[in-house]
Amino acid sequence: MYFCTMKKTLFLLFWLLPLLLCAKVRPLVWVLDAGHGGSDQGTAKGVILEKDLTLSVVKELSALLRKNKPGIKLVLTRNDDRTLTPQDRCRIANNANADLFLSVHVNSAPDPFASGKESIYAELRKSNNSIKNGSIVRSSVNKSELLAWLLQKNYGEKEYPKGRGARPRTTKDVRKEIYVLLNTNMPAVLTEVGFLTNINDAATLRSKAGIKQIATDIYNALIEYYTITQGKNEKKSLQALRRTNGKDNGLKTKMEKLMAKNETEKPKNEDKKAKSVENRITALAQPVQTAPKDPTPEEVERMVAQEMSESKGKTEPAKGKTEEPKEVKEKAEASIAKNDAPAEKTGKPETKSEEPVKKDEKPVTKSEEPVTKSEEPADSATVLPSVPAEESVEDAVAAAPIPSIPVFSIQLFAVSKEIKADDVRLKGYQPVTFKRSGNLIKVLYGSNTDYKLIKSTLVTVRKDFPDAFVVAYLGDEPISVADALKRIP
Repeated sequence: MYFCTMKKTLFLLFWLLPLLLCAKVRPLVWVLDAGHGGSDQGTAKGVILEKDLTLSVVKELSALLRKNKPGIKLVLTRNDDRTLTPQDRCRIANNANADLFLSVHVNSAPDPFASGKESIYAELRKSNNSIKNGSIVRSSVNKSELLAWLLQKNYGEKEYPKGRGARPRTTKDVRKEIYVLLNTNMPAVLTEVGFLTNINDAATLRSKAGIKQIATDIYNALIEYYTITQGKNEKKSLQALRRTNGKDNGLKTKMEKLMAKNETEKPKNEDKKAKSVENRITALAQPVQTAPKDPTPEEVERMVAQEMSESKGKTEPAKGKTEEPKEVKEKAEASIAKNDAPAEKTGKPETKSEEPVKKDEKPVTKSEEPVTKSEEPADSATVLPSVPAEESVEDAVAAAPIPSIPVFSIQLFAVSKEIKADDVRLKGYQPVTFKRSGNLIKVLYGSNTDYKLIKSTLVTVRKDFPDAFVVAYLGDEPISVADALKRIP
């Protein structure tokens, strides 16, 4: 009986061990989805098609990941110009048992001034029959939001226009692009890398350098996502990203930790160093005291005799003379030992012995002059003049060239008091700027160097603002539109 049990156990281990090993070494699987393709060209501007731009970004991104993160398995929904339905994209990701799904798209809008990047995640995932555990759905939502914030962080946009940034989508959104966020079994994000209808975003998307920069930003976001999820810091990072509007992931790099540690330890080391220097100075300032030696018998007899003579002199002082201080006696004895006449006999201070010393010695002021002269060049070399430096900065600012290319805008109206950007009188028009002119504040919509684009936008704007008109600025100075058109190269 025992032998049969052991045999069954060994048989089960023989078949389960390879499965356990495979589960441990299973690599991460990331699915990169280039939006649109084939007959579905997406948004377009002339011959520039969204399907071609998304494929270029995904290819550049996959090259960076394969080079720097070879341990991650990449699955591309398409690597050429083929037609794929949203159902096909979800099936590819789910069959690959992927750990992440990222779909790349290009945005468009009727407003030619709409610009910027945004990353969308599903706030409420659609329940799938293949997912039995509801906690998997909740964890996917948090990781999806985490990646969306990290993408916006690495895009580097300091201020997002209203409605941009990392934001959720729900099942009420019926756009087919959102379908992939609601029907994949892993964290999923759809990122819009710019507006093809915006002249500046389109210029970036049409250049190789612009495509490479976008792919690099996405790559950096994915590396941050990898580091955070592997370290199980999703909750902490997500809270920090929400709090800082996507500017800080809540984790410090090794270099930042080292710098922070050095900054905290620096004051402690300086305090210890200052205390040690202070102790050394105090020790040097104190006189050196040596232990007194026991007097010899001869010295004892001499001291007794000296005390007796001094007591005798004190008891019987000479007439007409006062008692001499002890210091005067010692000076007199020293002068007698050197065969010099004591000062008291002549009644005048002795100057002959001091004259040679005065001739050889130099005055104190003369001896100090070379020191001050040698220090002057060092001071003048290290101390920088503050006033000339400030004047040079102001002169440089004043002499800065004024922009030679004028900028055109549409003046919606003018007010006497400042208004907020979300004022109802703006009727939702964004972005707007405010220019003060005397007692009035001009409300300007849009800003571009292309006069034709502004002129065509004015037709639409006048439906809501019949009195709107085009204005021109050269830097901060207003100029006439005619003068501005002359300055256009």
